Amino acid sequence: MTSKRASLYVVFVFIAGWAFPSEAQFAHSGRTVGELVDELRDFDASFRAAVVSTNRPAGAVLIPAAGNTPGAGGTHFRTDLSLINYRTSQRVEVAWMPSGANNCNNPTRIIDLGSGWRYYDDFVGKTLNASGLGALLIVGVTAAGAVDPNARIDAVSRIWTLQPNASGSVSMPFPGVSASDLSGAVRTYIIGLRHDAQYRTNVGVVNLDSSGVPQRFVAEIYGLTTQGPGTATFDVPSCSMAQVGVPAGNWGPLLASVIPQGTPGMWSAYGATVDNLTGDGWIVQAIRE
Repeated sequence: MTSKRASLYVVFVFIAGWAFPSEAQFAHSGRTVGELVDELRDFDASFRAAVVSTNRPAGAVLIPAAGNTPGAGGTHFRTDLSLINYRTSQRVEVAWMPSGANNCNNPTRIIDLGSGWRYYDDFVGKTLNASGLGALLIVGVTAAGAVDPNARIDAVSRIWTLQPNASGSVSMPFPGVSASDLSGAVRTYIIGLRHDAQYRTNVGVVNLDSSGVPQRFVAEIYGLTTQGPGTATFDVPSCSMAQVGVPAGNWGPLLASVIPQGTPGMWSAYGATVDNLTGDGWIVQAIRE
């Protein structure tokens, strides 16, 4: 616990009469990722509404892609996390869901927050002591462990890497996705991506379903240079996330459409484009029609 606490970068300043919170507590919660996902799903049916941003504090926030993982071209991506609590105090439960595996039986962890915000440098590597690529689900809970209807939290992450053959860094911001933005059995769209000789693009999905059965998704690609559609089919395990590269080719600026097969539970999709030369890039959250 001491090494983890020492890894947190905390700034103590005052704004508008309130302070950034004191050192958070971080411990296992006593329940699993699947149990947390089930309670969140059952808490309010609106959490399964369309992917339409509310842009306001919420009781649960999803970071669809986070990690401490090597990338292509000499890059190594890490995730810095800013977490804010708009109440006097708030307990939050954190689920780390590594890519490519069913994480429903993994334990969650808790953080007790005061009012204000905290900054975590390399949250996955230093705070979770984990590696690889995955998703983060952050849920406000009561002292008894139930989903807190009064929680007002938000989170923003920055995925960054040192630029290959240079001394600076490049990054991709990824605002948290409110639980009310999670989708059901609907087609979603991601615009503003690019894939050609200079840029590469991945499409990712987080599957917040505890059934233990992988959920299949199809990504359709429509480009300006190559009209398409091209397709990529991939399965996402329960309580997990997965990424797939767009089909090879010179697509240029593109639109990706992510379509669930069957009847999924809560899920979220995104697209990420990275410059092959510098490692710089951008992330776009999916929205529905």
